[in-house]
Amino acid sequence: MEKMMRVRKARRTVVRLAVLIILLAVFSSAVTNTPALTQSNLDVAGYLDFSYGDVVTASPTGEKPESKLWWNDGIWWGILWNPSENAYRIYHLDWDTQTWIDTGVDADSRPQSKADVLWDETANKLYVVSHFFTEYSKKVADADLWGRLFRYSYDEASQTYSLDSGFPVAVNEDQSETLVLDKDSTGRLWVVYPSRESGSDPYQIYVNATSEAGNDQNWGTPFVLSEAAIDADDIASLVSFRDNEGNKIGVMWTNKQTKAIYFASRQDSTADPAAGWTVQSINLPVLSVDDHVSLRSLATNSSGQVFAAVKTGATQAD
Repeated sequence: MEKMMRVRKARRTVVRLAVLIILLAVFSSAVTNTPALTQSNLDVAGYLDFSYGDVVTASPTGEKPESKLWWNDGIWWGILWNPSENAYRIYHLDWDTQTWIDTGVDADSRPQSKADVLWDETANKLYVVSHFFTEYSKKVADADLWGRLFRYSYDEASQTYSLDSGFPVAVNEDQSETLVLDKDSTGRLWVVYPSRESGSDPYQIYVNATSEAGNDQNWGTPFVLSEAAIDADDIASLVSFRDNEGNKIGVMWTNKQTKAIYFASRQDSTADPAAGWTVQSINLPVLSVDDHVSLRSLATNSSGQVFAAVKTGATQAD
């Protein structure tokens, strides 16, 4: 059963944040590899497409705050696993046949990786941040497991993407459950993810950003957004938005230990990325939180509205 409610909470500052929270009843679903089947109409809704095989992670397009799709040049694009090439590739959707077509452009070749994409139409750039998936996020010494940023340029004439020189680059030194990317109004890139320094340290929410706006290759030192410990299963998401104070970057995360959801934001600027954050908790109608967060903002809206789809641990309606 679903509940939908819109939460409006005034911050102690002048800023107002409107959050749309979608509360879903707890469910359990096992994700298994789809057998090799041809594309066909499912009669109920949608279309069945190609198999991704049994080498890749069990849910290659999974993780709630991450997006694998974008709309550009009148075409739907996606990052999908190609089992024959043993790599993630950029695909486009053939609308007439409802078939995903491999463009031949590689993304991450790590089978256990997952990605979040950002299409910047103004810059004509596609950003793909990719992480080596684990349910127990942590800092790791092996560079093959670090989060990576890929950047592509789009050629409208040929409708193709090409990887820019100098990419991919590392955005952290962690193996994580999720890794989300966004860009603020200054052109600075941001990522957020759960992690911990070592096996004995608490899980926390980490943020990193490019050292300067417009330089997508040079990343700073990740910092902890909140000192409060989180659960191993907690995740975070990221959103660029505008309210009556101006352009901002925002982070929302779950905390199963405190049974709450939190939202932090800062004014867009070239100042130290770790400075200027304001944190608030989002009240829920039930004292139960699950690791489901997805954020969006209205680009034309200046009233400080951020829309969040989240899931609680409630097992029945109130």
